[in-house]
Amino acid sequence: MDKMDYSSFYITQALFKLMEKEDYRSINISDISKKAGVGRATFYRHFKTKEDIIISFFKDKTKEFVKGLIYKPRSDEDYQDMITKAFDTLYENKEVFQLLIKSHLEYIYLDYLNEVSFNDPVKHFENTTSNYFFRGALYNVSINWVKDDCRIPINTIVDEYMKIIFRSKQV
Repeated sequence: MDKMDYSSFYITQALFKLMEKEDYRSINISDISKKAGVGRATFYRHFKTKEDIIISFFKDKTKEFVKGLIYKPRSDEDYQDMITKAFDTLYENKEVFQLLIKSHLEYIYLDYLNEVSFNDPVKHFENTTSNYFFRGALYNVSINWVKDDCRIPINTIVDEYMKIIFRSKQV
């Protein structure tokens, strides 16, 4: 991680720490910069808005997720492994998602899911409508799972998700 990455990291962590105690709408750039120990100019070198911080967080997690994929999914079992890894990643970051839900910012996650390209790992779903269906289902299942404090075991969530997604593939 180079010097610029550290600043981004500290800014991101500062926002999430502030969100634990304050309403998102009341947090300003000065608050974030002060908490991160950086100047406003440094903030603006990395981000334009508070939402950009959250989007950057999702991008970083996506990069980590993609690096962790050792192969491109080709079978139903491969897709199940990929979805399990996605829910593992969500579980590891559930506190951030809970902060987003508390602040009514889930739409940023949905927008990100709809815009991000995974280089078509979901080959079973070749048209745009199916990809939106897949991503919308992932969004709704994951958000509701986090709202329930991830009480349902990951393997149960993934099994149910796979049944619904792959049943839709056959229709």
